[in-house]
Amino acid sequence: MATQAHTPAEGYFVSITRLRLRGWWLLPAFFWYAMGSSRQAKAAKGYVALSLLREEGNVFWTRTVWKSADAMRAFMLAGAH
Repeated sequence: MATQAHTPAEGYFVSITRLRLRGWWLLPAFFWYAMGSSRQAKAAKGYVALSLLREEGNVFWTRTVWKSADAMRAFMLAGAH
């Protein structure tokens, strides 16, 4: 899904999260919820971009980019997230 380009003057709100799972047995549930949250974010008003990175030791980082802090808060307080 392509995202719209915005000029730097418009500004963005970026959210970075980190989660370390305590064991590999938690991976299926994590991915199940992560996929739901990802779908929700991509459909949310103000969504610009999303990425998920894995680090050694079952550590996961997410980055979401929003048009405003209000858009990110609305996503955070609703639905699968």
